[in-house]
Amino acid sequence: MVKLRLQRLGAKQRPYYRIVAAESTAPRDGRCIEVVGLYHPIEKEDQLKIDEEKALKWLMNGAQPTDTVKSLLTQKGIIAKFVALKKESKLKPVFWQYFLLCQIRYQLLNKELIHWGLLRTPPGSQVS
Repeated sequence: MVKLRLQRLGAKQRPYYRIVAAESTAPRDGRCIEVVGLYHPIEKEDQLKIDEEKALKWLMNGAQPTDTVKSLLTQKGIIAKFVALKKESKLKPVFWQYFLLCQIRYQLLNKELIHWGLLRTPPGSQVS
């Protein structure tokens, strides 16, 4: 399972962290799959830098953020965008299934009407 978590860097008493996508079995400061952002808890300005596209990509692919990373993503508004995208992606397949079903029904109805002579075929078109 892939997790979004912090990877500690920096000197003693002066930590900074990378926000990384890593396998859950990998050590904390071990190998990561991709760097998503940086977090400097000691700095006053530019404390948090996150690549929004990468973070959303990993969240949409099923990566689980740790509690700390989830709070950092919430600060940047990425979790809210992720929830909105999830809702949209759940609605989209249902809409398209309904649309395709309506198209199929329309084509079948047209074939039946043509078969019974209630609808003429437009010139140049063939009905199978």
